[in-house]
Amino acid sequence: MSERLTPEELTQIVLEIEKMRSRTENELTREQVKEILQELYLSPEFLDDALMQLRRKQALREQQKRHRAIAIGTFAERSESIERVSKYSVSFRRAQYCSVKLKI
Repeated sequence: MSERLTPEELTQIVLEIEKMRSRTENELTREQVKEILQELYLSPEFLDDALMQLRRKQALREQQKRHRAIAIGTFAERSESIERVSKYSVSFRRAQYCSVKLKI
C-alpha cells in the first residue's frame, strides 16, 4: 500500500530529514569527546560527572522558565482581579456619594 504525498508534505519531509542530518553531523560520539578531552590534557574520567552536571543545569533552567511563566500568569491574573475590584469600588463610592448628596 503506497501512501501519496502532497508537494507541501514532501517539502516538510525533506526539511525534517535535513534537520536530522545536521543534528547528527553536529553531535559527537563518546569516543570523540574522550579524544578531544585527551588532546586538551583533560581527564576523560570526569566525562560522566560533567554530563550529569550539564543535564542538571539544563533541567534547572527549564524549571526556572516554567516557574517564571507561572509567576507571570499568576501576577497578571491578580492584577486583573485587583483592577476589577477597584473599578467596582470606585463605582460604589460614587454611588454612595451621590446618594449622600441627594439626602442633604
